[in-house]
Amino acid sequence: MSEGASYSQAWVGQLRNNTPPGHTTMATGAFPKSDGILCFAWRDPVANLGGWPTSWEKVTSGVMTRLIAESGATSIGTLYKKAHPQAKVAAISCDKYYAAAGLGAESADYILFNMAQTPGEYLSPAGVKGHLAPDDIMNDPELHRTKVDYWDGDTWAIDLALKVFEREKPEIMLINLPYTDEAGHGTGGINAPQFMGQVVSNVDRQIGRLIDAYKKAGIYDKTLFVITADHGMTPTSHTISQATINSIIAKSGTWGTEQNEFYLGDPSKSAEVAENIASARIPGIHGTYYSQKTGDGSYVYLPSPTTTKYITGDLDKCYRYLTSTYASEKSPDVLLVIAENWRQDYKVSGMTFKGSHDTVTWLTQHIPLVISGPGVKQGVVMDSPARLVDIAPTILALMGIAPEHMDGIVLADALVSPTAEQVQAQKNVTKQLAPLVAALKTRSEADLAELTIK
Repeated sequence: MSEGASYSQAWVGQLRNNTPPGHTTMATGAFPKSDGILCFAWRDPVANLGGWPTSWEKVTSGVMTRLIAESGATSIGTLYKKAHPQAKVAAISCDKYYAAAGLGAESADYILFNMAQTPGEYLSPAGVKGHLAPDDIMNDPELHRTKVDYWDGDTWAIDLALKVFEREKPEIMLINLPYTDEAGHGTGGINAPQFMGQVVSNVDRQIGRLIDAYKKAGIYDKTLFVITADHGMTPTSHTISQATINSIIAKSGTWGTEQNEFYLGDPSKSAEVAENIASARIPGIHGTYYSQKTGDGSYVYLPSPTTTKYITGDLDKCYRYLTSTYASEKSPDVLLVIAENWRQDYKVSGMTFKGSHDTVTWLTQHIPLVISGPGVKQGVVMDSPARLVDIAPTILALMGIAPEHMDGIVLADALVSPTAEQVQAQKNVTKQLAPLVAALKTRSEADLAELTIK
């Protein structure tokens, strides 16, 4: 932060705010509706993918990276290699193979992660077919070992990254450290400061190891660094009965998947279901939005009639903006706007999480964002509403490469010498988004104050 620019109001700036779309957006500079990765799974009336496109089998066989390529999205790696054909790109994680695939997009030479299907707590390299590292890396005995402690997966990811860096010298390195997220789900995040402190301290150490390697190689001062997250995390202080929501949906003669953004068995019932849930005035649910196909064939999300009584002005504009980033024939039929620190009581893979990020609130949208390196201002903190989608265009601009087919903008306020066009573009976006961020924060503060009073 002292050597670069950081953003106090950075946010995900899109839906859904979880791992596959977040990491894909970091690399592509495109919203989920543009890069083909909407969530862990989604309805696809055209391709009829079947199962989860982000499952182990689909990721390792190359389905997820193929979907990104077929979307027409570009990426940092694509455009850098267009300018420098001999360049190499590596995307690396530990357990979150779908994060590595999203970061690698359609351009990475190496998309590597832990053999997540290995029983027990054993770490060993695996990857996407056609994007594996050379055998001396895949078979390196130092990368085949038992976990030492809970957060050792982050250490292993950097072990792997350093092997790739030293032997293959990739110009672009995209790394996911997954255990902050996993620990947040397991503990509630801020509810367990001592444990989370150990996890985050280890992340700091691993970033330090990476920085030391770049300094030792003599290229630290020539390298751009970005540190960010794909979403925030909040403790589940209060729960909403999923059974109650399911029963309301059933009254419309259909069924829905279990999340706050869900698909209906009969999508034509979306407006009816949204209104029935909103009019029930269930504690913890502020309102609902539903997907609607427009006359030109595009999709928008509209508030149910009851919702318009309670969600107005910039807050309504915020939810409409966020839903617009994934609005398509593949996006959910209904969105529940849930209060901060509330969550439905459905289980994920048979587990009830103590922390979550699958609601649409400020604390799940708020993320860190630090950029440093050549051409970046030093020691400045900005309050502009920087988003994940803005990272790729900004990094490309700093490398002298024009973004192509990207939804984001260049964060001109981070650059030492931005162009007049970049400055104006950011001013326009900030004018649009700053009030929406302020409204989302105000809603969050009111929710938390109400929880404190209760």
